[in-house]
Amino acid sequence: MEAGIKDNGISTLPEIYPFFTSSLHTLSLAANEVDTIRPTITYKKDITFGFIENFEQGVTFFSDDLDGNENTRITIVTDGAFEGNRSGLITLDRTNNVIDVATDLNRRFINLQDKNPSVYLELHYKTDVEIAFGLIGYPENNSTSSQRQYGPVLLPKKEWNKIYLNLSEIAFLIQAKSYQITFFAVLPPDLEKGEIWLDNIKLLYF
Repeated sequence: MEAGIKDNGISTLPEIYPFFTSSLHTLSLAANEVDTIRPTITYKKDITFGFIENFEQGVTFFSDDLDGNENTRITIVTDGAFEGNRSGLITLDRTNNVIDVATDLNRRFINLQDKNPSVYLELHYKTDVEIAFGLIGYPENNSTSSQRQYGPVLLPKKEWNKIYLNLSEIAFLIQAKSYQITFFAVLPPDLEKGEIWLDNIKLLYF
């Protein structure tokens, strides 16, 4: 039995998740009887977690302020936290209407597709505005020139939602030696204020 996901949160794109173990069951079935299978699914042992951002340490991996505006940043909060004691909160308004950040420039992720093409970002989120995660790729590990690509845009959600973002294709398109994870959002003109909540962000690859 294989564990499936909705790739990029799209119900018409069911996929077997490459980072989960399979679950094997042997049953002795009898006619006219109902049995129950309770599969146990865990992460495979050979995967790499580039980072796990649960905000519980009081700091964030998304420390590279690309928009240069310190008023648009991820604030770590306790009230309203999804899981544990803390979550990340971004508040946009008419004066500070764009957030453009990335993970720590000095902790780039090396050769994401060196062993396997699968690269995913897992996260929980709820948001008033459209948001996008992506990759910034560098041709050499110490290079300053870069190329940026975004994954699918995530639409507003009033309740917490879990998503598995497939970054494999954009990692292949960039073909870089090292990467940052980037995050971008803009307050739409019909809103005076918008909130973006984030938690349990995980970068997975082999």
